Amino acid sequence: MSTNKEKILSYLKEETLQCINHHNFTFEKCNALILSMELYIDRTNVSRILNDLHKEGKLIKKAGRPTTFISREIIRNSFPFVSIPDTLNKNETISDFIRYDVPAKEQTIVQSFSMVGSQQNGSLYEAVTRILPVFYLPKYFFKIFFMQGEAGTGKKFFLEEMLNRAKTLGLAARESSVYYIEFSDIYVNLRQSIEMMEKDHNIFILAIEFVQKNVDFEILSGFVHSLEIQYKNKKDAPMIAFIGASELQSDLLHSISPVILNFPSAKDRPQTELISILLSMIQKESNRLDKTMLVSSQFIQLVLHKCSNLHQLENEILYTISRILYTSSTAGKNNELMLDASVLLDNERDDFIKSIPELKAEIPDKIQIRPNGEIDFNKLFLNSHEPLAETKNIVSDYFTKQLLICSRVTGVVSENSYSGDRLISGITKAFNKSVFCQDPFLKEKVEHMILSVFRKDKSLDIVKETSSMDIQTPQMKSLFNNLLQLAQTNHCKLSKTQEKMIQSILTYAHFIMSDIHIPVIITSKYHLLASNYANIFNLFFDRRIIHTFPAVLSGKRNETRTNLENLYEFAVSINRGQGVLILSDADMKQTITNYFFPKTKVLSYNVQFHSFILVKEILRLSVKKNASIISIIPNLLISQNDEIKILKDNQLKSYTLRSADKHLLFASKLTPGINTFTTNELFFRALRAIAKKLNIKLNNSLILEFLFHANCILFQKKHDFDFSKNVMDHMDIDYAVLEVIQQKIQKLSSPDFHVSAFTMKDYQILYEAVFHSALQG
Repeated sequence: MSTNKEKILSYLKEETLQCINHHNFTFEKCNALILSMELYIDRTNVSRILNDLHKEGKLIKKAGRPTTFISREIIRNSFPFVSIPDTLNKNETISDFIRYDVPAKEQTIVQSFSMVGSQQNGSLYEAVTRILPVFYLPKYFFKIFFMQGEAGTGKKFFLEEMLNRAKTLGLAARESSVYYIEFSDIYVNLRQSIEMMEKDHNIFILAIEFVQKNVDFEILSGFVHSLEIQYKNKKDAPMIAFIGASELQSDLLHSISPVILNFPSAKDRPQTELISILLSMIQKESNRLDKTMLVSSQFIQLVLHKCSNLHQLENEILYTISRILYTSSTAGKNNELMLDASVLLDNERDDFIKSIPELKAEIPDKIQIRPNGEIDFNKLFLNSHEPLAETKNIVSDYFTKQLLICSRVTGVVSENSYSGDRLISGITKAFNKSVFCQDPFLKEKVEHMILSVFRKDKSLDIVKETSSMDIQTPQMKSLFNNLLQLAQTNHCKLSKTQEKMIQSILTYAHFIMSDIHIPVIITSKYHLLASNYANIFNLFFDRRIIHTFPAVLSGKRNETRTNLENLYEFAVSINRGQGVLILSDADMKQTITNYFFPKTKVLSYNVQFHSFILVKEILRLSVKKNASIISIIPNLLISQNDEIKILKDNQLKSYTLRSADKHLLFASKLTPGINTFTTNELFFRALRAIAKKLNIKLNNSLILEFLFHANCILFQKKHDFDFSKNVMDHMDIDYAVLEVIQQKIQKLSSPDFHVSAFTMKDYQILYEAVFHSALQG
């Protein structure tokens, strides 16, 4: 039987929904008197329950006579893009926060923002993902974002599309617009400029364009402050978009807004996107003129070759169609317009077409575009094999999986023969004098692969299919010649294919360990987390910068000392002359520091292992030219303090701040192919349930750690990686806690991934993430 509280909440949900469906925003039946009469409950009890539900965040309270209570759940489901405070004063109504009647329930901001390049792995995916949270910001929040890119990259078109989507979803009035103005014009007299603009325009986005290349940060910061004051007391402040043609200083801009959108040039966008944009422009003209248009593949080939940016592309399309329209009207042909190579080239057309690059994307010879029709781009590019933007080639590369993410490998199996053992020892001896000694794990793996080539191991047949890499450095040429001599000495005849395989292995292995100034070691009892961090960052930088070294969990003094000796010797071996950075757990930090301090073979600095934020900053500092331990320590200390402040806070519990967080946005770059905009929210939902069940404080540290490693798991599954293949988990596991994590994850449902594919090792990774963060908290 339902309690009085459940009856009241159910009644308010039904009444709120009914009022919305009838476009009635008075909610006159949602008050204590009506509820007591309808449900036959004492009015005093009704009032008490209503106030309790309001405190729990389930109801919106509107002051007045009588006081009304509205279901927040129904309002949120019906109007997901508006922000309504917990309490409204007597002069405010729900309709003040809503600019349209009832939205189409199947429409979402993500679905509606479907411009060319906005799909996952598209060139504008990151820009769209960064701008989406702005729509969820509270109404009173002053919304600012930056847009940067070369002229003609589609920044203004992007703003117009933002406005159109906002109108479709009821976030902007029908008559609202984007207003463009140069920074120099508005900066001179801010107040008068705003008054003049608002006199004749309903501005949804105020686009302020920088014509000059360099912008003084102090001037910009002061201007933003003045702008915020001007709009402080205005009910409907517009979004502020700053547009820069060249790349502005991102670090400085982040102090003003976390939303910085980068627009790639036309040459950096996939050809499929450029063709889609071109055809969309023609579709727009077809609609305007009410004429069918036939577009040839040669026309597309010529236009793309001729135009270097989107603005030029649009001008070319408009001018060409206008010229064809004039010619066809004169000739009395009004049914169809033909866009082929002949309208762009009069003479020697075939010779010129042969001289320009062919289209990478496979499209039909002729494409018909009808007025008010829709182009099915999925079918149009069905056979295209062109890679999408932002997709790293490394994720499918054999050498990457074998060498870049390798840790310790199993020992080489002896052939139990004199010649076999002599070959193994000969390869080891050759490598002992090489540069590979600076990366013992990689050295071991490369030796194993070279031996497999000598033995014609079929598992290396895939290397034959990879493009051959020529040896460039004297060290590798010398090593290669030594290996050829070794093969000859051991009567092992190598084919040309085998020689090329050895060349490729040496070249790639040497590449991924070059240009590293300060190697980083993560030594932690959280072995699985350490492996995730090392491999995901090494993949991102395409270098073996981070190494993992297992921490031995032992109370025995001699075992601890042995582990410290091994760690020190490992640090000495990977040192490149500028020192080594060590990330360790809090309870190990002082012990490691004390042991390393009197040693003189390697200069080291020990940092507490917290989160990927510090790892990112460490790598940013260490990859700089001429970087050394001494030179980066001051900035590293600042980064440590900044990280601790971020991790202790809890603002990432807010969807808006979580979606716009620059650290989570950076983390999404580390896992290409994963729709982190969706997965972050799914995993956050599971984490919130886990924290509640385990009575753990939900702070930034836990949120960042859990989401990072959950997305790492998805990334590995998508691209067939296994970061934990040779990693042993030595932690004592509380299986009751592990079961809670497993249960909450298994409740998730998403087309982006299947929780049934999660293994026990995956759940152990999330278990380590929870414990690592909880202990830090």
